[in-house]
Amino acid sequence: MFKLKNKYEISYFNEIPLIDVGGTFIYSDLYELIGKDKYMTTFIFKEGSEASERYGESVTGVIYYSKEELKELDKLTDCYEKNEIKIDSPMDMEQKQREELKYGGILVPDIESISFMPYKRPEEYHDSGEKIVPNVIYIPYEGNENDDYDLLYQNLIVSKINHGTELIQYEKEKFIGITLGVNNGRIDSRILTHLGFDLEKVKSCMNIWYHLYLAKERKNTISEEEKKKLADLKFIRFVDNLKKLNNELIKSGVKSKELSEKSQPLETIILELTKFEPKILLYGKKPIYWDIESYLHIVVRHVKQLQFGNFKTKSSFPYKYKELEALIEQVLRKIEDEIERHFDERPGNDFKRVGKMSVSFNNDYYCVQISQQGRLVNIYINN
Repeated sequence: MFKLKNKYEISYFNEIPLIDVGGTFIYSDLYELIGKDKYMTTFIFKEGSEASERYGESVTGVIYYSKEELKELDKLTDCYEKNEIKIDSPMDMEQKQREELKYGGILVPDIESISFMPYKRPEEYHDSGEKIVPNVIYIPYEGNENDDYDLLYQNLIVSKINHGTELIQYEKEKFIGITLGVNNGRIDSRILTHLGFDLEKVKSCMNIWYHLYLAKERKNTISEEEKKKLADLKFIRFVDNLKKLNNELIKSGVKSKELSEKSQPLETIILELTKFEPKILLYGKKPIYWDIESYLHIVVRHVKQLQFGNFKTKSSFPYKYKELEALIEQVLRKIEDEIERHFDERPGNDFKRVGKMSVSFNNDYYCVQISQQGRLVNIYINN
């Protein structure tokens, strides 16, 4: 079953698919036993070892390999042996400890035995060949006339405010606009102050007016003059987004001939520009979101069907375009505790996971950059 260099005491249990292994472990044997297939494993440490002093009698988790380490291991060279392993653990421990375990690791000789179930969830694919984002359930839903979108959104934002959750700027502007729209232009001045606005800022904010008119349109209280203003705002937003798309296309070096030949992908992006809104991808004390700049930066570089010019040489996501948002949410959720700790301790710095610290998800490695404001700057596969 296993191609091992050292000899071990291996116990199989018929009642449950559990395997216990004891002996003098080496790095490559741990890869063969549990690392290659990413089995969830309990590591029991030798009494008095450095690992036991730092993490207790045992920890449970998956061995974490960088992409570079996996390349070396896949060569199966006799000379590739290391003295430590890194463990990505879901156990309840301090986040600092969890990161030390994942990126620093423990000494292999500190391990007395391991216990694991040889189960690996297989990758799933669409008929067209793209991967399916795991752990996502799509539930069809159709709204009805009784759904009060504006009330639901107001309740959501008020709940966030009451719980001390940080709001992104767009949420504040949308909330103020909706509140003004449903209350015939009235809003408590204390709310404005709390959100960092005054009367002049409200008057000059296009997003506030846009959502004010949309709220009135949904309530059927919008006047003909306001309909014209709403149409103007929609056009301005679309043209602004179109300029940002044009900037990305210029950076790609795409030629006009290619654009004419790939009109369908371009139409897909342009359609998204008509309805795109900044959205939170990971909820927490520091919400992580993307805006139109980060969305365009990502899709024209790393969505295979939508790559243009020299961006076609960049890595692409092995998933359907419609699953992009779900994919990003899943990748971010893998490291949400690390993100939270980073912004608690270093709020003035960008969060980055690149190179050997790339995020492992569904047998791929992702590089992630998030600005100090919580905006997703970039995400791509580490080739």
